[in-house]
Formats: sequence, C-alpha cells, structure tokens
Amino acid sequence: MARKKAWIASHRKERFYTQAKQEGYRARAVYKLKEMDEKFHLFSGVTSALDLCCSPGSWLEYSIAAIQKKAKKSPNDSAPVVGVDIVSVRPIPGVISLRADITKETIFEQIQPHLPAPPELVLSDCSPHVSGHKEADHEMQAFLFERALAIARRFLVPGGSFVGKLFQGLEFHRLVRQLQNEFTSVQSFKPKASSPTSPEMYVVAKGFQKSNEKKPG
Repeated sequence: MARKKAWIASHRKERFYTQAKQEGYRARAVYKLKEMDEKFHLFSGVTSALDLCCSPGSWLEYSIAAIQKKAKKSPNDSAPVVGVDIVSVRPIPGVISLRADITKETIFEQIQPHLPAPPELVLSDCSPHVSGHKEADHEMQAFLFERALAIARRFLVPGGSFVGKLFQGLEFHRLVRQLQNEFTSVQSFKPKASSPTSPEMYVVAKGFQKSNEKKPG
C-alpha cells in the first residue's frame, strides 16, 4: 500500500510538472490555485490580490491573468497584484514583487506602500523548510498560516477572501474554528496537484467580517 501511494504521488507530481512546463508556468503549484478558483470562484469580483510566499511565482502568473481577463485589460495594462517572499522573484508584467519576511512585525509597514488598493483576495502558499519531524513541521506551518492571516486581517476589504495552506494536525481544527469567527464561509480542500501523501490542505475563507478584525500581536 505504501509503495502504491508513493507511485501515485510521484506520477501526479510528474504529470503536473510536465503540464506546467508545457503551458509556460513557473511551477506545478499553479494547478492547485486553478482548481480552487474553478471550485470556489476565488477571482470573482477581484480587482486586487496579495500573494504571500509567492516564489517562484506561478500563483502570481495565474492571479494577474485572472484579474486582467475579468477586467478585460491588455497584458500591458497595470493590475494591482502584489507578491511577497523572503527570496527574490523574477519579474512578472503587472505584478509588484516585494522581498520581505512575513514573520517580522515590520511586514505590515513594508507591504502597505506597495498596495495600489486594498485587496479582495489574500493568498498564502507558505511552507516551512520541512525537517521530517511531523509535529515540528506542523507547528511551523501553523505559525506561517497565522502570520498570513494577520496580514489578511490588516489589508483585506470587508467581504474579501483568504486562502491559506495548512498542514493537518493538532492546530488544524483550532485555526479553522478561528476563521469561522471571522469569515462567513470556511471550507478545507485538497487539490489534485497536491501529493496524496502530503499533509497539506488549503483553507478557503470567504466573506471577511472587517468588524471582527484583530490587531496583529
């Protein structure tokens, strides 16, 4: 059974990796966002988006294309998409890329000047450097998720959406319950492009209630 799961995971990874190369995307992770968009209509009504831990940039590529398509803009028009990562990201037309660390308290002041408008959508595909220690990896993932959520609270417009990666484990249900107090709809989802052996899930929260905003601590 373990061998079969490993084969499925490897096959899926190779299939989406090859597809990304053929379609010109920077990483196969784009198909996770694409599937979530098709299922949850993430970009419906969205004119501005913030992508956290955005390297190498495939989610940025998808986001800018989705917003430009819905706004009927040409590729040469600017579109308010901002990406943030601790490493540099190769330029993408219409995207502002900011090199910054979301775990630092200065992150709010660093992001603010680069947002052309408050985003209707905040995305987080943040992952820790996996150590192989399940509990430690889960705790670090939960910490990154909470940091992304703090940023979403600060900048999201009322009614906006937040999508964040979160490992399954002890903190998963606590954080989902927390989101349920701040958003009108919260659902968890595992895209086909995610490895079936990976603990990663994505939490899709829509309908941000700005009145419940909490100060980041």
